[in-house]
Amino acid sequence: MTINIELTKGIILLIGNIGTGKTTFSSDYESFYWKESIKTFHWDDYIPKILTLPKKEHFQVQKSDIEAKLELFETLIIDGVFVTKTQRAVIINIAKEIGVSISAVIINNGIGDSTSLKNRIENNNSLTPEKWEEIHLENFNDYETPEVEEGFSDVLHYKW
Repeated sequence: MTINIELTKGIILLIGNIGTGKTTFSSDYESFYWKESIKTFHWDDYIPKILTLPKKEHFQVQKSDIEAKLELFETLIIDGVFVTKTQRAVIINIAKEIGVSISAVIINNGIGDSTSLKNRIENNNSLTPEKWEEIHLENFNDYETPEVEEGFSDVLHYKW
């Protein structure tokens, strides 16, 4: 693992299309560095909880949950697609309100390709291949390159 993220206490936001290697990256990062001080928050697992709440409560619940995790761990890796500025803005605003730094790590160019799509289809049968293709294409088309100006401390690129 050759990525260097200067965080004393903060958030690493993983950005990339489905199947690009975000979860593999977070697992490797936790193992390579101090596992006791780093925790991965899998955003896809979190979405069903949020969807059961009234929309006006989403931000506060997300903020409270992230704050609680940062009480226990120095670094919180948030593993999710986050291909648009709007999707990222929620996490950036939470980091600002909490007063912690946030780094973006773009995994394998972020947009994904036929290999990442194939990886998802072969390793996750929760949706049909056609649905995975639809989601992948939508993410690909919606992708906006992350920039420091969005509010990130830094934007790093990681390629396998």
